[in-house]
Amino acid sequence: MRKITAAQKLAITKQMFADIASYISIYCTDPINVEDTNMYCNDIAHNVAALHIFAQNNNVQQLHDNIMEQDTLVREHFISVLCYIEDNKLIPAENFCCR
Repeated sequence: MRKITAAQKLAITKQMFADIASYISIYCTDPINVEDTNMYCNDIAHNVAALHIFAQNNNVQQLHDNIMEQDTLVREHFISVLCYIEDNKLIPAENFCCR
């Protein structure tokens, strides 16, 4: 695991919060379709849990992996976090997905 700075951790955390909020505002708008709402809630819960783990252990690779293991729609919504991690070379290049 590569060591990250406090500024990098803050940048990743802020972007995760922004992406979670954006995801909620885009996908959690239909009060009728409970099945979709449940799916989106699971996506949100997954990312909040991933962020919580990252906050505790600073493991950027684990956060990247947690985002990557989700469906394409979710991964694409969190692409800014993935790109930040990769642009700053916080994980090995062979694990990149954006570049």
